[in-house]
Amino acid sequence: MCLLILLLTLLVIAAYVVYFTVTEKPSASENDLDVIWGNLQETQQHVVHFMCCDTPLWFRAFQIALKFVIAPFFQNDMKKCIIAERMNEDNLGEHSPYKYVTRNFWPENTLQASFPEGLPATTNGKHVGMWPLKITHAGAFKVFACDLTCGMPNLGAGISPVTMTNTERYIIFFKKDNKFARLLGDRVKSVVAEFVHHESFQGYIIYKILEASGKPLEKYCEWVLEMFFSEGGLQPTTIHMAHIAAELDNDGYEVTYAGYRDILYLPRQSNNQKDK
Repeated sequence: MCLLILLLTLLVIAAYVVYFTVTEKPSASENDLDVIWGNLQETQQHVVHFMCCDTPLWFRAFQIALKFVIAPFFQNDMKKCIIAERMNEDNLGEHSPYKYVTRNFWPENTLQASFPEGLPATTNGKHVGMWPLKITHAGAFKVFACDLTCGMPNLGAGISPVTMTNTERYIIFFKKDNKFARLLGDRVKSVVAEFVHHESFQGYIIYKILEASGKPLEKYCEWVLEMFFSEGGLQPTTIHMAHIAAELDNDGYEVTYAGYRDILYLPRQSNNQKDK
């Protein structure tokens, strides 16, 4: 374990050096975003593993460190990883310490190969790892409810938008803060209902925790909600979102949220690609 930490530290130091030679952050092309959105059915068919990263690292340094962390996941059949970066605009990032959030897509019944004893977490569900990259495993989830056609009445049933090049989103984590608290799916849906009539609202995905995340399940987040908005659509909703989060906090749930944009898609390479 000490050797692993040492290697990760050395890797991060190397990443700092890389930054001074390559400083431009890659922007996702329209084709990249086609892949990021993909088909909603694909998301529904996979287990989605959320990792929340508290780090001061700029993107290129973080990307190098993250690849080191998730390389074993790809070896155990993880299909893809999508990285979202917290937005810097006023009031969109102050309610979450997580600069980056990754969504790791696993085929059914493959997550246990990498985490036979459950996703790593301390007894109170806090981060693992050390500065400058502290990772909180929010849990492994399945889609509970979703609609990515809001405001798009001409889309056919089951089809999700795949060319939304400037989509912003809230990523909201609901973690039980009181063992007697209970949050039902309908209550999470009621959060969506507060925004569904907003002119820039595009859709939502609600994820529910799986037992495969680990024990006790209370260490992880019980629900995750993603709400999608067109470019510039999040900023006018921040005050309302803060009020809703405060209400849920009073109901016994720790609510962590921020505005995010997807910035990178990492696919699992085929054996042929690895050999090149």
